[in-house]
Amino acid sequence: MTNAARQCRLIFLLLICLLLPALASAASEPTIRVGITPGGHEPEHVSVFTETKRALEAHFGKDRVSFETIHVDKLTEDVLANRLSFFISTAGLSRRMMNKGTKDLLTITSKRFPDPNHAYGSVFVVRADSPYRKLDDLRGRRLVANRPMGFYGYVAAMGELEARGYDHLGFFSKQIFLDAGSFSVLASLLRGEADAATVPSCFLEDNFPADAPERTALRILEPKPGIMPCRRSTVDYPNWTLSTAPGTSPELAREVMQILLNASAASYYRWSIATDFSAVDELYRNMKTGVYDVLKGWTLKGFWNEYRPWILAGAALLVLLALYSLLLKHLVSRRTAELTRALGRQLELQKEAAAAEERFESLQKVGLIGQMSSMIAHELRQPLSSLSAYIHGLLRLTERPDFDASAARDALFRMAAETQNAENIVNKVRAYARRKPSDKEHLDASEVVKQALTVFLACGRFSGRVLSEVEENLPIFADSMEIELAVLNLLRNAADALHADKTPRPEIRASANKIDGFCFIRISDNGSPLSEKKLQGLGTPLQSTKPSGLGLGLVLVRTIVENHGGKLLFEAGPKGGLSAVIQLPLEKSS
Repeated sequence: MTNAARQCRLIFLLLICLLLPALASAASEPTIRVGITPGGHEPEHVSVFTETKRALEAHFGKDRVSFETIHVDKLTEDVLANRLSFFISTAGLSRRMMNKGTKDLLTITSKRFPDPNHAYGSVFVVRADSPYRKLDDLRGRRLVANRPMGFYGYVAAMGELEARGYDHLGFFSKQIFLDAGSFSVLASLLRGEADAATVPSCFLEDNFPADAPERTALRILEPKPGIMPCRRSTVDYPNWTLSTAPGTSPELAREVMQILLNASAASYYRWSIATDFSAVDELYRNMKTGVYDVLKGWTLKGFWNEYRPWILAGAALLVLLALYSLLLKHLVSRRTAELTRALGRQLELQKEAAAAEERFESLQKVGLIGQMSSMIAHELRQPLSSLSAYIHGLLRLTERPDFDASAARDALFRMAAETQNAENIVNKVRAYARRKPSDKEHLDASEVVKQALTVFLACGRFSGRVLSEVEENLPIFADSMEIELAVLNLLRNAADALHADKTPRPEIRASANKIDGFCFIRISDNGSPLSEKKLQGLGTPLQSTKPSGLGLGLVLVRTIVENHGGKLLFEAGPKGGLSAVIQLPLEKSS
């Protein structure tokens, strides 16, 4: 290969490297799709659309610009789905879609309508031989129009009715929509298929000469006064508008506005900026549609017209419900009488049961008193017998001439001892009815917990798994029997809770350890989660989670723990269950 060939090849490769990023960038840029609604009543509008397309293609390239004429229903779907970048439509459609995120950018202006804020409206048309002279004469008549969303051909006309205080939905006896263009609308009116029609203003002037049948055989109702290029029955509204779709970037919208504002400065039709859409907004506000669609349901008349069948059906249903309610009331009153009699019998049985229960408790009390009396009589027999013997002995000593004072003194001392013995017996019996202070001693809490576990396992009332983690050397100053009773009570409560919840694999964990000068004895179970209300109610007197419980078990435990200077705490488990914690102060090492 020659040097010249190598140089050409190198230059070619360099050009490819330089062009590839530009080609890739161009391929990645999205297509600018512009949708246009059909039905432009001015034929010259085609020219401004053509100039618009030509200006955008010159700036962005033909491959990136697409213009499509789309039916208004399909156009709104494509705009909301972001399949279009921009759309050209009537000012009414542009403004109507503002609540969907669109934005008007530019508006057409011309030498005929130099102000983009004021251009077209609607005309009410009737046959020339019809008796209708005013809009009010059309009440209850038939109307033909192109489409419901056609702004200049229908919506603006209905806005005129609303501005005069009429309800456009109920004004005509029938509304016919052809969706075939304004030419078909006028032909239908001339054939007598309707009493009146609505078409855009300037449609007659732009499409038919003055002597054409469509002009001579038709008459415009109530044309507005003033010098205007075309007659109209409504106020005028802004011209056709270019709007941006919600998904279009602000940079692209600004660039398109700059191009179009500079492209057609010398043309008969050109793009400008409308600054006043208040007439369109006022129209939609009166009609309660477009961005004001939310207002539609707030008038009683409109609500009745729209939902009358449902209201009547609801009223019929209410009547049926009232009749059914009367029948139910009769049946309920009869059943209530039967239940009242049954309840009376039930109350009598409850009274009898309460009397039996009261008698049973009385018998229990009598039995308890009898047992205590027997105990006292049995225990006091010996000291009383001894006292009697000593008294008789003293009497005999006093009768003897050689009365021994020392023997009498010894007998009196023995009598005093027997008297103290009798008092101790009485105090012992009273301890059954009144709790006496516990006998505290120095002990190891770990041994107490182990003893309670041994007793709990030996009773056989729990069939699940019991785990223990007891730390040695936990010195406390306490009553061994009371602490054991408290721990045993917590173990039994955990077992009863697991049994009541029917936990599949019941498990109880018992632990004892020391933290920061305190001994912590923890009894935990894996039962169901407790609500905050139940957790706060634990330990409340006379409240129990067991059907037959008295609600005194945890109260007893709390009393024992607090008498030892400790605390009883309850903690809900992270995955369910409950942990009861006894906190006792440890003895300080001397």
